[in-house]
Amino acid sequence: MQSVAFVTPTFLPDLQRCEILVRSLDRFAPEVRHYLIVDSFEMAAFRHLASSRTILLSAEEVIGIPQLRVPLRQNFWLHWRTLPMRGWIRQQVLKMAATSSLDHDVLVCVDSDVAFVRPFRPELLFKDGKIGLLDVSYCDDMIETWTGVAEELLGLAKGSATRRGHVGHLISWSRDNMRGLQERVERVTGQPWQIAIGKRRTFSEYILYGVYVREVLGYQNSRHEPTTLALVRQPWHHDLSTSDGLRRFIVEPDEDNLAVMIHSKFDIQPTEVAKILSEL
Repeated sequence: MQSVAFVTPTFLPDLQRCEILVRSLDRFAPEVRHYLIVDSFEMAAFRHLASSRTILLSAEEVIGIPQLRVPLRQNFWLHWRTLPMRGWIRQQVLKMAATSSLDHDVLVCVDSDVAFVRPFRPELLFKDGKIGLLDVSYCDDMIETWTGVAEELLGLAKGSATRRGHVGHLISWSRDNMRGLQERVERVTGQPWQIAIGKRRTFSEYILYGVYVREVLGYQNSRHEPTTLALVRQPWHHDLSTSDGLRRFIVEPDEDNLAVMIHSKFDIQPTEVAKILSEL
């Protein structure tokens, strides 16, 4: 079995949600390391979550390039060779940087607004001995745009990559593949990979990785096997506007769901979610 760990870039506005995620992993994945990536100026607020299983890492060290934070209505990060990097793109870059640098074969990206509701077993991530990679027949305008960005970063002909969905909330990446992806971007662009991505106005880490696996490596050489398995229950087609609806969503997951995702933009208090989870 390959070494598996979770990775979560997070920040102060998501602290309560991150606490729920950490408590759920303490309960349902007590043997699996979980890395929280936090900016140094917010580290003190997350210190109480640190344990032998939950490791706090400084975002400034993980990302691998010097940046200056500009506090505006939205957080922006500056580097002299990039456009201002939005906070949500920076979090994607942090996932990629952590995956290539941490001493684990497989890193599982999980966001702060996810909570586990069933026991996690590392073998659930694998299919036919290879790492399952979400790969579904879905394309909207954003996936079209993100795939075009991936083609440019990877040096592929415009429009040559099949448009597929790789975006999810419990996505597993190979450390070796991520290192190869970063090296490819640097060869194509002639820049550090973080800089090349930082110059983009929009970007998806999951689409970039999926296109690299499918179009550059090919699944047969990638350590991955395509999967459509939904490990996280999505809220988009459920009514969470009432307490009963929220409770049903959390306590009645589908057979393959290990976790539920309640988007931070929903008008739902984390304390209400925590109360339901504590009663499971």
